[in-house]
Amino acid sequence: MILVAGGLGYIGSHTCVELLKKGERVIVLDNLSRALEDNIAKFESQFGEIKLPEQKMVLPPMGFGPNTPNA
Repeated sequence: MILVAGGLGYIGSHTCVELLKKGERVIVLDNLSRALEDNIAKFESQFGEIKLPEQKMVLPPMGFGPNTPNA
């Protein structure tokens, strides 16, 4: 089983397709901020049902960069 972060975006979706073609089980973690809605339909048409959570899990953004407060 392989976890793909951002699996519904452009690069992640192509990665998922290749992994699924090889028979891997894939779990996708995506905040849908740059996800392509067509990718869900594409996956379902090629690989069967996709299970989406009924409730979104929202995590705060990770603090990396110039505006990150020092701990």
